[in-house]
Parts: sequence; structure tokens; C-alpha cells
Amino acid sequence: MSSEWFEVRKLSTQDVSQILLIQAESNLSYWSEDSYNEEAIRSDTLSFVAIIENETVGFIVARILQSESHNEVEIYNFGVLKNYQKLGVGSKLLQNLFNNLGEKKSIIWLEVRKSNIKALNFYEKYNFKKIGNRKNFFSNPTEDAILMKCEI
Repeated sequence: MSSEWFEVRKLSTQDVSQILLIQAESNLSYWSEDSYNEEAIRSDTLSFVAIIENETVGFIVARILQSESHNEVEIYNFGVLKNYQKLGVGSKLLQNLFNNLGEKKSIIWLEVRKSNIKALNFYEKYNFKKIGNRKNFFSNPTEDAILMKCEI
């Protein structure tokens, strides 16, 4: 299915209430409304939302730290409503992040719940590599994280 049937744009504060719903449905790491609002106005954010008929159906929150030689990027939270998964929404959000990194070499980091096989497979499809574990990194429930890295 073509990903042209939805729009991807920069995160704004108007998206936050719907992002909180996606966060809850997807059992993502908890971020407060204030945290998302702050992310929407930061200058070093690479955070985007997917919109279908004025509804936010997916989002990615990442932050960039630039150095002279490369970009370091960390993906903090990433989710898509269940009804829109496997339709290209997550792929388009991640590709949009990649496309906004500029010309410098970039290293992208993230942590994934060890039990989240679907997410691990998704990231591996985009050349993220497992490089370590973080013991008891997640809470509610407590779980180890797999640290992943992608170099572009």
C-alpha cells in the first residue's frame, strides 16, 4: 500500500493529546504531556507525527546532537495506533527521520524491550544492530532493554 494516503509532519503541541493515547495503547515508556510539549518546541528535536484525516495515528520522538564529524541521534519514543500498524506508517516515520539527518554521517541509538520481538524485527529491517543489553531498563513491568544502533 502506498504511504501517500497519510501526511508526515513535524510534531506540534496540538498533537500531544493524541500522542498520549497512542503511548497508552502501545504500552510505550511513559512520557508526560509536559515532556511531549517540550519536545515539540525544542530546536534539536527530530520528532514527527503521521496524520490521517486530522487524526494523529503515529509518532516518533528523537533528538539530535551534532558534532563536526557526525550526528548522534537517540530515538526516545515511537508508536503507531494498532489499527494502522503494518500499513507503512512506522516505516514512513522512520524514513522521514533518516531524511532529515542531513549529509553528515549519523549514528542512531534506541532501546527496545527484550520481549518486543515485533519492534526488534522492524528495526533490524532498517539496519539497526543489537549491540548490548541494559539490565532492568524498563519499568511497568521491569524488563531488560536491547540497545540498538544504526549508522547512516
